[in-house]
Amino acid sequence: TDFTISISEDLLPDGSSRSIDVHIGAAPDGVATATRRDGKARSAGIYNDKLRFTATNRSQVVRLAGHSASYTGGCTTALGGTCPPPDRATLRVTLINLLWGDLDWVQTWRMKWPVTVVAAGSGSDTQKTDPDSGKNADDNESADDEAEDEASARAACVPDTLLAEVATQAASSVTAHAARWTQVHNALTGETNAITLSEVKEIHDRRQQRGWSTAQWDPVIEALECIETASSQPEPAEADADANPTPDPVPVVTPELSLSAGSAVDEGDNASFTVTASPAPQSDLTVQYTVTQSGQMLASPGAGSRTAVLAAGSTSVTLAVGTHDDSTDEPAGSVTVTVTSGTGYTVSQTDGNATVSVNDDDDPPPPPPTPTVSITGGNSVTEGSAATFTITASPQPSSPLRVDVSVAQSGSYGVATGTRTVTVPISGSVTLSVATSGDSTDEPNGSVTVTVSSGSGYTVSQTDSTATVSVNDDDDPPPPPPSVTVSIADASGEEGLWVTFKVTLSEAADHKVQVRWESDHAYDLDPYAIAGNEFWYMDGTLTFAPGQTQKTASVYLNDDSYAEADELFRVRLSSPQGATIAEGEAIMTITDND
Repeated sequence: TDFTISISEDLLPDGSSRSIDVHIGAAPDGVATATRRDGKARSAGIYNDKLRFTATNRSQVVRLAGHSASYTGGCTTALGGTCPPPDRATLRVTLINLLWGDLDWVQTWRMKWPVTVVAAGSGSDTQKTDPDSGKNADDNESADDEAEDEASARAACVPDTLLAEVATQAASSVTAHAARWTQVHNALTGETNAITLSEVKEIHDRRQQRGWSTAQWDPVIEALECIETASSQPEPAEADADANPTPDPVPVVTPELSLSAGSAVDEGDNASFTVTASPAPQSDLTVQYTVTQSGQMLASPGAGSRTAVLAAGSTSVTLAVGTHDDSTDEPAGSVTVTVTSGTGYTVSQTDGNATVSVNDDDDPPPPPPTPTVSITGGNSVTEGSAATFTITASPQPSSPLRVDVSVAQSGSYGVATGTRTVTVPISGSVTLSVATSGDSTDEPNGSVTVTVSSGSGYTVSQTDSTATVSVNDDDDPPPPPPSVTVSIADASGEEGLWVTFKVTLSEAADHKVQVRWESDHAYDLDPYAIAGNEFWYMDGTLTFAPGQTQKTASVYLNDDSYAEADELFRVRLSSPQGATIAEGEAIMTITDND
């Protein structure tokens, strides 16, 4: 069974030079082994394999493989579990060497679902836990009273080969698997605690949906369907009785009235409805009904109660409901007729009312003229003040008009750029204010530009669709940079000791000088020198009093017992005060002592 292990982008973002090692193993190790899917295992101590994740390789596939019956490896409890190993194994994943500053974070996860490891030839057709195993089955209903006939039907429907195959499955060493197939055997032989045909079909469909084999379940369904069909056949005497029933007396039935609607009509035409009686009345029948409307559609006498006569022996009568024609444009409406209770009939529970749509046939009024929107800019402003623009709609809109505009800036003045929506009132104009932010940085003058975008309900002026307001900087230029520079020099040290490096000023200053330093990886030069493993992550601030020109600082080097090549890492300078950085990086060499 294959599993995918992934490291989130938060831990290994794009462009990161960090790597993360993950050790994997199966628990207990006497049941299964966990390795990379390509099978090329790395040394991982008590674990089976080790994966290395980087920003360009955040997901890797692990294969959990069950050992064959001839496996002779020793059973230990190093990864959890008991001896001798059980028939289920879990995948254990341990994350190591995840470094965050000077903190080592070690975390262990274990897979939540079990994987069954079965011996070859046991009859199992999948490594994963069978979805129909472990399910409690309801007892089948009791056998048919005619036991002898049922036994004959079972003998005809169930081949001996099928019974033999089912008996083999029922003898499985997997408890849940054996219990399910025992219920199948009971169903085929007519015993209690049997599975039902519907339950077998559910298992068949579930396996089919998951792409698993249904070959073992197809003949079971065929046999149970055959038994069910044979058991449901009536006795000959019963069949004769059903074929020649004694006729019942014909009752006198009160007509039931139902109502159906005709096609939609235009205002001024009659809406048509049909009342249908079943059966036809033996004498004239007065039908009571009410008329209602949606909208103003009915002609006189309008809404209310009405009657119609259904002639004796007739099964239907047509109702015509007049509508009113006018010259007003209005939404389409409808006329509804409902048959109400009366004497000599009943009303259908489902078809007692019907509705006919009535369409308006008047032209809508002409639309108002479409406004043209233009924009003008105000006077230039100083950074920190708002730039103003006037947006005008001509002719004035009949209702508030939503206008889309886009805002852009030249320079960096804290303008919220992008699309905005401005509402022009019926007065025809509105002022748009665009805020700018002030700062203490000397910079070139800039500007704010607003452009009217196309939208619904207006057109954009061909000549005045864009306006610009200048934004003036109000900051003095910065003083010239100091003439003093600071540099750091390469250094080396033996593992288990400290490496000391020098930071030097180009000349003595008449003022205090400060600079920060920190140790860091040098993956481009040495991918194996990792902070926390080979050296400590350290940082600090060096302060030069007036007249001083040199300072030193140190980084501790971790010791190990492995003979290895010299390793490299960096120390960087940053945040100078009172000087500029001339040489801001130095390479520290870790010499091996093994």
